[in-house]
Amino acid sequence: PNNRYVTNCIVENNTIYSHRGPGIKLDEGAYLVYNNTFINNKIGSYNGRGVNLYSSRDNFFKDSVITGTTADLFLHQISGKYSTNNIFLNCSYNIVEFGSSDAYSYLVRQWYYKPKVNDSNGNNISNANVSVYQEGILKASSLTNSNGYTDKMALTEYTETLGGKSYSNIYTVIATNKTYTLGHNLIITS
Repeated sequence: PNNRYVTNCIVENNTIYSHRGPGIKLDEGAYLVYNNTFINNKIGSYNGRGVNLYSSRDNFFKDSVITGTTADLFLHQISGKYSTNNIFLNCSYNIVEFGSSDAYSYLVRQWYYKPKVNDSNGNNISNANVSVYQEGILKASSLTNSNGYTDKMALTEYTETLGGKSYSNIYTVIATNKTYTLGHNLIITS
């Protein structure tokens, strides 16, 4: 049996660089590399890709910088097992590559959204409910604090596959309190 399980690991506040090969390589054709979290890391390679995801799924990269010389990110399938639902929230990277026959691997790029609610006189509104919808479906919701701000919300800009980017970056934001309801449209871009 395969005893190389890499699941539910947290890698935080590190600088990870390789002089040969990828900075990080999550590689397991049996779907045993999944549900890992990478927070506030600098990941890269001086002679290769920054992050390689081979049949790796459900990994979460947050507040990180990813660089490579040939590509920043590489997603590939092994034996029909695809790299899926790998989320990159507030991460800096540029070049993404996919394996040439990899029709089903994908990544999700997200950004933070932290709205502030105030009245027409500029006074902060506390306890306003801010809801973010996409095509009528609630994606995030938070109450404002005494400064008028909500908690950070993660909103998707696009999903990327070998075939390109599929944008899902148009949202409707509605803020309500006991007296008022206000809405506007929001477009997320990198």
